Amino acid sequence: MASFGKLTNSMVSLSSENTAALVSINIDLSLMRCTPAPEYLPIGTALTKRRKEEAEYGPIHRTACCLGWLFQEVLPETPRLFSAYGKRASKILDQPEINPKGTVDDGPFGPFVGADCTSIWAAATSSPSAIAVHLLTCMLARAFDAKTATSVWVELVRERKSEIEANMSQNKAVHPNTLAAARNTVDRAELSAWDSSARAWLRRADKYMAWQNRQLALIVDNITLPYTAPGGTYRKVTTTWTKCMEALEKLLNNEQHQANDRAIILAISAWHLYPNLLVFQERATPVHFRDEHFQTSAVLSLGLEYAVEKPDEFIRWSLALSHLRYYGDPVEVHSNEDISRVSMPQLWLVALGSIFRMWGVAYFDFEDSLQWFSALGELLKDAEGSHDQSTGYC
Repeated sequence: MASFGKLTNSMVSLSSENTAALVSINIDLSLMRCTPAPEYLPIGTALTKRRKEEAEYGPIHRTACCLGWLFQEVLPETPRLFSAYGKRASKILDQPEINPKGTVDDGPFGPFVGADCTSIWAAATSSPSAIAVHLLTCMLARAFDAKTATSVWVELVRERKSEIEANMSQNKAVHPNTLAAARNTVDRAELSAWDSSARAWLRRADKYMAWQNRQLALIVDNITLPYTAPGGTYRKVTTTWTKCMEALEKLLNNEQHQANDRAIILAISAWHLYPNLLVFQERATPVHFRDEHFQTSAVLSLGLEYAVEKPDEFIRWSLALSHLRYYGDPVEVHSNEDISRVSMPQLWLVALGSIFRMWGVAYFDFEDSLQWFSALGELLKDAEGSHDQSTGYC
């Protein structure tokens, strides 16, 4: 028995030494790559050569790999969601109006023409968990401005590393990949670049899925669901993230699902996967998206058995000011999910209003001023046309 006890103690000591050795190893995550799932292969061919190399060998690949490994142990198994997302992204990128090809006429801007799906390909060539991290990035990009979303990422990474350290100190099992990721540093600039790539992708995908997003916007404007995830920033984000992934996985598996959390609408919008909805407010309202990835019987019920007089229109997460590059007590930050980007005609109106204000144009003179601008525009067009004709005879 004494010998057995010594053997057991030796094994524990050896395990602790091996764990410590693993923690002390720095792995170059930019060298770690996996073969993408078949659904994601068209994304690689849709990228420009410059963006593909960046996604496979650049800093954004390292970021995808590090974040994927860092959070892999908190993620649910959602193979159907990953597959459907890859197919949807590939289909969007197959549209010439969404992903035009650069030509010789584009000159030095050729490598930047087309949709920026660098973060998707970086995740697809890193690990399945990196795909999940990309999905969260899209949710945060949809909910917050770039500065706030990056600050949320800073806190998520810090809290996750603290959680891993706590598990280690309690002798809990931690995956070697997670330990390696915790040992690596992802700075704010890398997180900002990761967020920027996701935002660029959302803009292109939103253009293709414009009708679906308008339908969701109508629901957001009229629904009375709150965000229900409890706890601080880390717990709120990870709970919302994983619950939304599980909900979409069930729906893709043709299982009906009920949600009383507004976050599911945010996820549907950010991931561009649209199950049929049954919205319960004053009455039950069906919303049919006819998404080919969902069977017609897979219906998401929203708002059932929930009523509130004054709904909360924002995600409310406590965020330390230090993550926003300031100092002080934690402050409350709000999502901007209901704030859409201005269109070009709206931008023209803003510019016109600024000119009127600078010139001191009175309100009752607006109509005459608009007619003057219209006449000026016609005059400039005529002048340009006559110039083209005169140069054509030279």
